[in-house]
Amino acid sequence: MVKSMSSNTKKEEVVKYILDYIKSNNLLAGDKLPTQAEIVNTLNISRTTIRETVKELEGKNIIRVVNGRGMFVQDPKKNHLLSGMELKKKKESMIDVLESRWAIETEIIRNIIHHAADDELEPIKEIVTTLMTRYNNKEQQNEIDKQFHYALYACCRNKVLRELIISLGYLTDELWDFPLGIEDPFIETVPLHEKMFEAIVTRDHFRAKHYNDMIFMMMIDEIKAFHEEDE
Repeated sequence: MVKSMSSNTKKEEVVKYILDYIKSNNLLAGDKLPTQAEIVNTLNISRTTIRETVKELEGKNIIRVVNGRGMFVQDPKKNHLLSGMELKKKKESMIDVLESRWAIETEIIRNIIHHAADDELEPIKEIVTTLMTRYNNKEQQNEIDKQFHYALYACCRNKVLRELIISLGYLTDELWDFPLGIEDPFIETVPLHEKMFEAIVTRDHFRAKHYNDMIFMMMIDEIKAFHEEDE
């Protein structure tokens, strides 16, 4: 089932489009922006959404609307300010997603340790081997990292936990796709995946939870630190 975008998400899409347009075209104060009708067609959004978003951007002195003439850049310097505000909101949202995934995966790991058979863990061992090979060769490993976590989910005997974490994929999957434009995101957590898996195999819940906690704490710290100097 395709999830529809919330009104806030659609507004954020409009804001990003306008800010990117100003930046990519090096627009200055007084330069003209695309019309509201053009943005509606480009982004496939409602006229109500564009009107509400434009009104908010006017209130922040990012743009100026002249009846019968169109939209114009008001103060391009505010573009950077708003971009910073949007980045902060994005980071806060991503941390919320991480903390939610952390809580669910903690329970999934406990369930695996207590209920999964040894032969169910064998496919994960192969993924860990590939993950560490890519890490040691300094190759991209985000997709293999994702496979590792989804392989863990498959071993969970609690169907509610498994379906819950998978249903949140539209939020959590972004974490494996260079979130916030971070290059090689969370790469320092990769060796901890191997240690956590070794603890799962030996049914050591304390050590497995310890390494899983470290992974998520490092990810959250990396997101908090990203562009921290600009805030």
